[in-house]
Amino acid sequence: MGGTFQQEYTTIIYGVGEDSSAHAADRLDAGTDRVEISPEWIEKVVDSRVHPKINGLRVFAIPVRGSNRATVAYIVEVTQGTTAHKASDNKYYKRRDRTVSAMVDYEVRDAMAR
Repeated sequence: MGGTFQQEYTTIIYGVGEDSSAHAADRLDAGTDRVEISPEWIEKVVDSRVHPKINGLRVFAIPVRGSNRATVAYIVEVTQGTTAHKASDNKYYKRRDRTVSAMVDYEVRDAMAR
């Protein structure tokens, strides 16, 4: 039986300013120097600080208009996981809207059972 499998991604955008009253992106910020922080550097940091490794991590550099070619915003895409991922401080974290907090035991077990 043929079929296609579509991968689901969570997308994180670095380099976008937010209107805090509307909870929405409203502008590009000044960007990041691609020489100082490269897509490869971002991948290495994530690989060294998150366990198990996140498969399917993708980082895209988007040039910021009106700046030099080295100034970029980053789009980071992460595939939907099949387990919980632990940070380098041996804690599991969750994000809800704009807050990040450590997960409690039952939340970790629930995430691993998905």
